Amino acid sequence: MSTAPSLALRSLLTRVLRETGLLSPLQRISGATPPVRGLAVAAAAKRLSDTTILLVVPTDAEIENAVGDVAFFLSMLEGSAATIVERQVLPFPSTQVDPYRGFQPHLKVAAARARVLHALATRGRSDGASASRADVRVVVASAGALLTKVPEPASLLLASHEITPGIDIDPHELANLLVLGGYEPADPVDAHGEFSRRGNIFDVFPAGDELPIRIEFVGDTVESIRRFDPGTQRSVETLDRFGIIPVRADYARGLAPNVADDYVGGQPPSVATLFHFLRTRDAQVWLSEPTDVENHIKSAWEQIATSYSDAVERARVEPPPPADLLVTEDELAAELANAVVVEELAIGDEGESEDSPLQLSVQPTAVFHGRIPDWVNDVKTAQANGDHIIFVAGSHGRAERAIELLKDYDVRAVMGADAGDYLGGAVVVAEGWLSKGFRFRFGPQAPSPHPPTPTPVVG
Repeated sequence: MSTAPSLALRSLLTRVLRETGLLSPLQRISGATPPVRGLAVAAAAKRLSDTTILLVVPTDAEIENAVGDVAFFLSMLEGSAATIVERQVLPFPSTQVDPYRGFQPHLKVAAARARVLHALATRGRSDGASASRADVRVVVASAGALLTKVPEPASLLLASHEITPGIDIDPHELANLLVLGGYEPADPVDAHGEFSRRGNIFDVFPAGDELPIRIEFVGDTVESIRRFDPGTQRSVETLDRFGIIPVRADYARGLAPNVADDYVGGQPPSVATLFHFLRTRDAQVWLSEPTDVENHIKSAWEQIATSYSDAVERARVEPPPPADLLVTEDELAAELANAVVVEELAIGDEGESEDSPLQLSVQPTAVFHGRIPDWVNDVKTAQANGDHIIFVAGSHGRAERAIELLKDYDVRAVMGADAGDYLGGAVVVAEGWLSKGFRFRFGPQAPSPHPPTPTPVVG
């Protein structure tokens, strides 16, 4: 578990934000590589602490890196442990299924989407109805993730429940809640999304958790809640609460042509969008590479149109049209119209105006693949130029090793958590994860952070 960064490291990053202009409210940013985009979003999340930020990236493949970058910088800027920020920066992937092919999303994908929707629906609630205390602040979604309609917030909350020792709940009602939330009965429970009931014992394996949960009843009263090892059946931890969060929150999970007659006219199975959840609170939308996002949305709709035509030819009863199941291109365009735009390469008018982007000067850092002397020479050159250097290490052990290596070459380095309130020209080694390294240039007299690549220099 990584430790909180020092005041000096936080001050350095805050200075970078101020010198580059990223500390101010913005509408367009150009020159931002993916990790710099993460820094900009993290700065906005810190400044707008009561606002949820939706960052839209073109593809699902980009979500993991974007989540990691935002989480790293938010942790650095706020001095929070990574374990706290991991619950505040969440992925929202696409379902990755065609609604006319009859397939369901993978459990991990469905659970990730359900986790975000539930966190948004319960953010700020203090009435005990929340099944999760995660305060979601940044959601990273792909273009395709925005297409699928979802249940209304009230419907999602009906499928959620918080269990605490001493609470009274009918075990049959608990089973119904689990089924409604997408859990499947199995005995024994050994896979995510499964539950079982044996007498007064309920076993539940939440998606995303490493171990399943065991709830013991005395009559209709919950006596205890524990995590247990499914291999040995032994308890490993006692809990004071457990939130039942649906593992499948997308009710429109696919309509195979041969069951299309199960769809009855009127309201479609799901009538809300992710933006309905965002509108229940202060929210801000960020759009990364808008042209790419637009192209992916357009391509997805072309694919759906073809699939729908095929389904109509095969079905006994005409299946629901795509607009009943998915958010249209025009609807998405309206939702994204006022987004903060982030581009690596700006195209268009470079003249000064209210719509002119903030232009950043960012360079990638070199990758040395274990060539320690070359890495050290690069570090020394940067120091000679007056740069501030931050090295990001993936674990505490790697951070210590980096400091030892630099010391062997007479380069002073300090752990990011131990730097106190003064850096003194030393290389700062921070624990965490960053998708790529980068170098900022923002003035001849101003120092610039120079994070080397997060790839370990010693394998």
